[in-house]
This record gives sequence, C-alpha cells and structure tokens, in this order.
Amino acid sequence: MRRATPRSAARVPLAPGRLLFHPHLAYLAAPAGSCPALVGVFSNFGDPARAVECTFLAEDGSRLAKVDHPKLYFGTHDGYVLPLSHGATGSPLSESREPQPVILTQTVETGLRVMRERPEARVWVVLNLRNASRLPFDMPQISNVSFVFEKGLSTDEQAAVRALILRTGKPFAVWSAAAFLRSCQPAEV
Repeated sequence: MRRATPRSAARVPLAPGRLLFHPHLAYLAAPAGSCPALVGVFSNFGDPARAVECTFLAEDGSRLAKVDHPKLYFGTHDGYVLPLSHGATGSPLSESREPQPVILTQTVETGLRVMRERPEARVWVVLNLRNASRLPFDMPQISNVSFVFEKGLSTDEQAAVRALILRTGKPFAVWSAAAFLRSCQPAEV
C-alpha cells in the first residue's frame, strides 16, 4: 500500500467505520485524472477516523484501476478496523446481545466477497495480522474468529495472532481467500 497526501481524498465525507463509493475520486499521481473508488474509513469502534484507504477501480468497477498505485493509504492503521458487516443482528458490536462469528480480511475487496458468502457473520477489514492482534476479541459478543488472507503469511505471524486470540478462549481459524470463496473449508497452515 502506498502512503499519499490527503489532497487525493479531498471532499469525501469521512465517517468512521464506513465504506464509501466515490464515482470520480481525483487521482493525483501518474496518470493524473479521476477514477471510481472505494474509500474505507478505519477507526477503533466509533472513535474518530484514524486511517483512510482509497481503492481506485476501473471504470466498470470490475477490477483495480490501471494506475501506478491503485491503493492509496492515509494515516496510521495500527489496531484499527473497517467493519463491513454487522452480521445477523444488523447492529453494531457494542449493541449486540448474542455472540456472532467475526471474519477478518486483509482487503476491502475480499471483505465484500466474504460478506456475500457469509451474511450471518461480522466482516471486518484489518489489513494485516498485526492489526488483528490488537482487536478486542475477548468481548462476549464474539463467538469465534476467522482470518481470510490474500497474501502469504509467515509462520511467526500466524502463530502470534493465533496465540493471542486463543488466549481469549475463542475458536480461531486461518483461511486462504481462494479456499474460503471456493469451498468455505479451512486452509492448511
């Protein structure tokens, strides 16, 4: 992910924990112009916006835009999350009375596909396992946690996050995005 200046996200209302679509967001790096974009606003469960990720899309929205850096990032994302789905209850985690599964993804695109496949789960974009390790998995509203990854994960990264989440007593699984989306079977890790 490339860090950028805030000018390229100007005039987009930044509501914490929201995913927005902008039909013509300015892209100031080469090639300059504008593209449709998904704008993800990361926060810590209701805190002010802490980070923004802009994912520039092709005109038809079917893939990433053909620009130098189709994903631009502003701010620090350590420990922050973009909740894409409130799961079966439709309510924020803080208002939920029943435990629900949480599925973590590295990218907004994967998160949207996972939401379609598992509408009963809360789907959160965390970008990386380091972020995942800082989330409040000990909350009673979380029944179990799955991490759906796009890129290769080191054994040390997997072990560190697994250890943290398992300390909460919650079941935890690591899945490859391809395996999850193809058959919803846990990946060998």
